Amino acid sequence: MSQANFKILSCPYCGQLYENVSNVSLSINEEDYYSDGFVSSISYLKIQSIVKCVNTSCGKIFNLNDAQVVPKMGLDELFDPKWVNVFRLGGYEMQAEDLEAALASEYCKIAENEKKVRTFLLWKYNNGIRKAIEPGFSPEIKQKALANAEKLITLLDELIIVQDYIFKAELYRECGQFDQCINLLLAIKNESGKERIVKEKIFSAAKLKYDRVFCMPYFLIKKEYKCVHCDDEVFLFDLDKIQSNKGFKHYYCKTENIIVNAATLDINPNPSYLQMSHEEYLCTINYSDIHISKEKIVCNICNSEDLVLFNIDLQKCIKCGLGNYVPVKWFID
Repeated sequence: MSQANFKILSCPYCGQLYENVSNVSLSINEEDYYSDGFVSSISYLKIQSIVKCVNTSCGKIFNLNDAQVVPKMGLDELFDPKWVNVFRLGGYEMQAEDLEAALASEYCKIAENEKKVRTFLLWKYNNGIRKAIEPGFSPEIKQKALANAEKLITLLDELIIVQDYIFKAELYRECGQFDQCINLLLAIKNESGKERIVKEKIFSAAKLKYDRVFCMPYFLIKKEYKCVHCDDEVFLFDLDKIQSNKGFKHYYCKTENIIVNAATLDINPNPSYLQMSHEEYLCTINYSDIHISKEKIVCNICNSEDLVLFNIDLQKCIKCGLGNYVPVKWFID
């Protein structure tokens, strides 16, 4: 259950009044965490920490922390005109065009403010992927997003805490600079358990050369294996790190001579699910997720039912039949 307290704030430049929500309890189960640091939740009213004043004669950008708290009105002020025009910040967010314009304002001449605005702008651009508005960025938005991320990278020159390293590595990944992402992640030491999971998922995406933002709970870490005899490479879900009750297993498809992955307990032949599964679990063309058809596990490449369980740690290479597979060291202890 969420509980909110309300405060009345005033614009530090013109005195415009705002009603702000604070002290909101969150429910983790209702949240989706994304690789770019964005959190989507239905359990509280999201409010950006910066505001463009709604007073048209002002329009300046300011931090909510810099706004003055106004004492609650008394009965004698009940009909004062200034209270009638109080702007409610519940769910308020500056739009992309306002954030872009803010970059040229006095507000962003302070580096920390520019970082804040560019981070919000990053989230706005990535919402096109988050909300599936289109398959990816339009060429224009892609160019803007890359320029914004590259500038953010230069602004993050002082990395102090683990989250700083992870965020900068994510920016490298979204810019397609996968080696820089990987090297920065490898430099992280003494991270917490949750930070390690985030680090591994971003690392996994970088190894797969995947540059789109993704939802953390639905992204499955993949592990790379290589045959000691012929160097055949395989990318498979790291089953030890799948927090799911769907029973993921590896299978060998005799028809296509490939290894595939399946959630054996998730019987759902719906085409929209198959597309979602492919997108969220980052299946590759050669080593694909397999789908469920008529309550039978079938290969997503050839629809064959001629599948057998495959233990990559024990069985021989499917290409040469001579060597064993060994894991390529990512974050494997």
